[in-house]
Amino acid sequence: MASAPALGRRGIALTLVLWVLVIGAALLTIVVFLVYQEQRAGGAGRRLQRSFARAEAGLTEAMLPWTPGLLNRQLPRALDSVITHGADWRATIRKLNQGLYLLEVAAADSPQTGLASTATRQRIGRVIRVRPVSLPITAALDVGGRVTVGTGVTIDGRDHAPPSEPDCPPPDSATAGVAAAAVDSLGSPVIDGSPPLALRQPADSGLSADDLGVFRELAAQATLSLPGGSWHPYPSSVGTVCTVSAIENWGDAANARGPCAGYMPIIHVAGDLELLPGQGQGILLVDGDLLLHGPSLFSGVVMVRGRVNGVPGDPEVAIYGTVFAGSLRTQPPPNAVITITYSKCMINKALLSSGRLIPLRSRSWKQLF
Repeated sequence: MASAPALGRRGIALTLVLWVLVIGAALLTIVVFLVYQEQRAGGAGRRLQRSFARAEAGLTEAMLPWTPGLLNRQLPRALDSVITHGADWRATIRKLNQGLYLLEVAAADSPQTGLASTATRQRIGRVIRVRPVSLPITAALDVGGRVTVGTGVTIDGRDHAPPSEPDCPPPDSATAGVAAAAVDSLGSPVIDGSPPLALRQPADSGLSADDLGVFRELAAQATLSLPGGSWHPYPSSVGTVCTVSAIENWGDAANARGPCAGYMPIIHVAGDLELLPGQGQGILLVDGDLLLHGPSLFSGVVMVRGRVNGVPGDPEVAIYGTVFAGSLRTQPPPNAVITITYSKCMINKALLSSGRLIPLRSRSWKQLF
């Protein structure tokens, strides 16, 4: 009679042991699963941080080889893009307008070993703007030496946009028509501005010391470096693609909707330049003298260390923007027909091909998904 209770107690103990084993195994499974998930999450977090660091480094490295002039040459139209690569990142630079670019950098961290085989990717965008070279403008024509002009020459210091440029803002304040050490009028030239004439100190080097410094800074950033001689600038394109590889393609100053309308190169001529009939835009730098043939059209900034002259009897040579020169002389008779019109819009557009590329001052960075 005393053995029955003992057998019952042994059965309950066995059941309890089995339940403890089952619950313990379940808890152990849950713990192992949580540890495994935590390990995966930690690894993904580390890879995410590494890819993020690589993408941030790519934001800086991707812009190092570029200048505004090189980007303008590579991306002549709005929304054009170029792809560049680094050791562990891939970047796309897209032109938004003449002075703004969107830089998008993608980087990935893909582990060689371990349970996680999916790469962790990061995409970061940054808006880049152009900080152009500072060029103080005092006149439509700024000459360090003597200016000799005759009938057929028009120099206007009042702000005007070229007829072919519909995107310019309303006219701004006027500058002087001519700023020079001395001005000789032969006949009836037209000089207007606020004031029409302004005397300045003569410069032994043609350009003033400050303007000569800007000349050298712009020449160091030239997108087209040409020897002295005769050049015939004219826009070149294939379909809707501007052919920037053509060295005589200096942009399209006559057609604001053409393929090369947004292409405004910095042209540096190492010597005397004979500019044959044609058109161009941007920044023209001449180490020697400049001889202008008409009909010609140029929009932007012209800086000539020597003398500017026109060809008598040729059709009109029109320049919208500003001209810096050592001296200017039109040869009578007959007089060369030259029109220089101050255009703040074209000066600003041309200078956006120079300077530095910097992020926007605020809200330039964005994580992309």
